[in-house]
Amino acid sequence: MKPRKLLAADVLECMWLRYSIGVPIRKLHRDAKLNMSIPVFTALITHYEDSIDVEQAASITDTIRSSLFPEWLKDDSKLVQIQPQDWRYVGRFPLGQWLRINEDN
Repeated sequence: MKPRKLLAADVLECMWLRYSIGVPIRKLHRDAKLNMSIPVFTALITHYEDSIDVEQAASITDTIRSSLFPEWLKDDSKLVQIQPQDWRYVGRFPLGQWLRINEDN
């Protein structure tokens, strides 16, 4: 399975804000020069939107936020970040969880 690509919270929030006022996904993707496919970027925007949906249960939004912004994600990076080799996502993204694996496993 390919390593998952994510964006820092402030970067994704900024992208979502621009998207929410009508900026097309392709323009956002092109302007940011992201090293990820448009479908992956679109999914991140959609998942972020779900994570801030006040009509969803808090447990679901918390799970989504934990999936989008795991412990290994650097908050200060403006670049696409790739899942480290010692981390695995268990479950169907974004309703699963990140687990750190040992080399013994």
